[in-house]
Amino acid sequence: MANIKISDLTALEAQPSTDDYFVIVDTSEAADADKTKKIDFGYAIKTYADSLVNVTGVTTYTPTWTAQTTNPSLGNGSINGRYYRIGNVVTVFINLTMGSTTTYGSGEWWFSMPFTWKVSPWANMPIGYGRYTDVGNQHYGGPVVIGDNAKVGCMAFPAAYPAYLNWVAYNVPFTWGKSDELEITFSYLANIS
Repeated sequence: MANIKISDLTALEAQPSTDDYFVIVDTSEAADADKTKKIDFGYAIKTYADSLVNVTGVTTYTPTWTAQTTNPSLGNGSINGRYYRIGNVVTVFINLTMGSTTTYGSGEWWFSMPFTWKVSPWANMPIGYGRYTDVGNQHYGGPVVIGDNAKVGCMAFPAAYPAYLNWVAYNVPFTWGKSDELEITFSYLANIS
């Protein structure tokens, strides 16, 4: 692609490589080499892509665990959150392990997000998936859904038949106890500048 004028191209004859340069020349100043603009194609593409993507590494945060009526208390249990982001898209992982002094509150459970929503989607729209482990018994699953602009809730199919999708709470999908785990992951468009 060397020494080809843009006006002479009818179609891109070859794919540019990261070693190529774009050279911009004002024809009235073509004889003056100091006024020739040379752009490193590889650097320009990488810089542009980095500015669009803005990939972060995994970052930890401590989610807030609440319930609709009475808030639970973590006691000697543990809750950990981590997320990574690509531009405004944030992917979150939350792990909650119950302790012997954990209390479970009443009403559906909610978990805070690291950032508020950029655009508020429809209420109760699934944005992720949860796995709920009754230690020593079995695993349950269900969607993670949108709450308000700063929290998510979980749903699951309870053990009892008929199994209708219900909000995760102190007794859904089973009666929670010591060492039981809730693991959720979800992605959303965050309000990040």
